[in-house]
Amino acid sequence: MTGSFLSSFANILCVGLTHIADDPGTNGWKYIFIVQGTITIAIAITAWFLIVDFPEREIQKAKFLSVDEAQVLRARLVRDRGSAEGERVTWRTIKAVGLDWRVWSLSFIYMAGAAGVYGLLLFLPIVLRRGLGYSQTKSFLLAAPPAALAVIFVLLISIISDKYRIRGPLVILEGALGIIGLCMIGFLDHPTPRYIGSFLGSCGCNGLIVTAASWQQNNIRGDAKRSVLAAIQVSTAGIGGIYSGLVFRQQDAPDFVPGLVACCALVAWSMLLTAITIPFLIRAKQAGGSWREDPGRKHVVPLCLVKRTFEGSRRVFHSCRAAINAVTVDPYY
Repeated sequence: MTGSFLSSFANILCVGLTHIADDPGTNGWKYIFIVQGTITIAIAITAWFLIVDFPEREIQKAKFLSVDEAQVLRARLVRDRGSAEGERVTWRTIKAVGLDWRVWSLSFIYMAGAAGVYGLLLFLPIVLRRGLGYSQTKSFLLAAPPAALAVIFVLLISIISDKYRIRGPLVILEGALGIIGLCMIGFLDHPTPRYIGSFLGSCGCNGLIVTAASWQQNNIRGDAKRSVLAAIQVSTAGIGGIYSGLVFRQQDAPDFVPGLVACCALVAWSMLLTAITIPFLIRAKQAGGSWREDPGRKHVVPLCLVKRTFEGSRRVFHSCRAAINAVTVDPYY
């Protein structure tokens, strides 16, 4: 979400960077790559020293964690993933995840949201400038507020979905919101309601990405399987970007009605897949397991961990006891 919000300022940032050169029209593009590339490399080098890996040996090395805090963190990893150590990705794991239709169903939802977000980020400034009559600078600036509202919207949706342990109904809500917003942009004439539609479309499409991603991760156990799932998600997001680039054609400017309709169709199909997938996840929840596990299977926190934790402080013991009481897989639907 932060990336989508910052990306909405990319156009105006690039315009500013090109003016560093003496001749912005000819040599300005070089500074876009120089400045942004330098910032990216600097952040990557800093992150190498600051980010701590998940395996237990790395957790124990973290100087900002006490021994008791490291034990609690390990217990939470056991609760969430079934083990504290990372698992190896094998061909068997790839096959198990890749052959599950529900993985692709939820990945399609992710792709639909990505297609809408790419379309709004790349082509909304053109709609604002050529379709609604704003200047180039104002068009770039007005493309940012919808993405900013989407960040707030997704945070609220995430809080609600975590509290009530639901994802599917919220995906349908986000899809409906996205379709309404995209239709307002494409089929209304007055500039104000069309711009309001960009807020609704941005909230709905960004919500689809975040909710679909968390929905998948909540319903599969094991570090290796989640790694394969993440790879599928990223791949489908890339396909969504390609789809968006193909349906938003230059000859359809400035309104891009065919592209907006194509994105609406993708979102509508994702809503249908959601309605099909929800009953299967509800049944898995009632059986007490996720879709890739035997019903009623439990992941038990190692006894030695409980013993070491008990020998620590009372606060740490209660934290781990709460984790032990919730180790049965409880999928979201």
